[in-house]
Amino acid sequence: MKLPHSLQMISIGLVLVFCLLPVSSGDTIDITFQVDTQRANENNSFIIGQPLHVRCGYDSTAAQEYDIPLVRSGFTSRYQGSARIDAVIGDTLFYRYVTSFNDEEQEEYFFDYYDGSQFRSPKYKRKALLAGEEVFVEDFEPSIVTSHRMPLFPNPNTLSQDVVVVWECDMRPAYYALSAGKEFVNREIEFPIDPITDPDRIDSLGVFINGTPTGKWQFWRRIELSPFRLYDDGSHGDMISGDSIYTIRLSYPGNNTEYLISHYFKMSINGGDNEGGSGALHMVNLSDTQPEVTVRFAWGEVDPNFYSEWDYDEHQMTSVHPQPSEMMPETFQLLQNYPNPFNPATTIPFSLSEGGYMSLKIYNLLGQEIETLFEGELASGQYLFEWEAPSHLPSGVYWCQLETVNFKDLKKLVFFK
Repeated sequence: MKLPHSLQMISIGLVLVFCLLPVSSGDTIDITFQVDTQRANENNSFIIGQPLHVRCGYDSTAAQEYDIPLVRSGFTSRYQGSARIDAVIGDTLFYRYVTSFNDEEQEEYFFDYYDGSQFRSPKYKRKALLAGEEVFVEDFEPSIVTSHRMPLFPNPNTLSQDVVVVWECDMRPAYYALSAGKEFVNREIEFPIDPITDPDRIDSLGVFINGTPTGKWQFWRRIELSPFRLYDDGSHGDMISGDSIYTIRLSYPGNNTEYLISHYFKMSINGGDNEGGSGALHMVNLSDTQPEVTVRFAWGEVDPNFYSEWDYDEHQMTSVHPQPSEMMPETFQLLQNYPNPFNPATTIPFSLSEGGYMSLKIYNLLGQEIETLFEGELASGQYLFEWEAPSHLPSGVYWCQLETVNFKDLKKLVFFK
């Protein structure tokens, strides 16, 4: 039976309207985002009063992309916003924080060091597990590497005056990683160099910086990077010779559109692209309130998984200590912590029969993550982790979870104040 022309047009219109509507994913979720801008405030990255919102639903992780305005909580540096979104319970939601400078939108610079996907796009997004119909996301952690760290926004403004910048790179993570038997492979195939394997050769091979601090990205070759070599001999602004802090002084003109407050860069030994962190970069905002400023950072911040011997937040060796043993463990195993009950510190033993990515986390009895003790790559072997419970943690029963690609186990921890 053929429909009248008018009904055909109505049917076509309904189909077009339906096609233009967002596709429902089947679940309605109330989600609340809470974020602390303290790190951004302190790094010339965000000023109280700037607009701030969160954009979620990237890469089809929700029925559509949502922009959720965030409102400041009292006189604090924390912001909060809520919305009802259409997504799938049990899926992971991709999101990022967004502000603006001079009415120009600016997304945060974020890299997920623990995203194991082969594609780069997901690595530049934050993730939230949609565990139920009501989800709370908190990005409060005063860390530079954890997944729920405070945001940092690139400042696209030009320097207001001439500035001398002292770039200081802590090379201790490189020394520890090489001493542990790791090697630094050059990612630049056009100009190949041998892998870096000997920590005693770091100084003679040279430490270099590449990226916008040099004016533009240079070729990954020693000859191209030679003007941008850092020193640990008391020269070029270096304060103490031989302390593994490598330094260079560089000058930048003010009121020049080619020299911005924000900078992206990577480090190099012997001129190669061998710091690691495929797709990740160091990002800093310079302060232009003084004629000279010091920027301090560490080798390997772009790849904390690989440099698992170093704690980038505490600026020291990690709390995970390998234990000498003539026998390699045959299985993955999480052993009972001791003492247990404990106050305030305890030791958590575990064994890895294979090297690779692993995580050690603390959860409360509701399944909420309390703290990530370690997340990164470790070689096979037996380990001890020394954990001191945070002062704000209430007495009670908690779970410690060890997880690898093919293994997961829990142990009960009892904390008494």
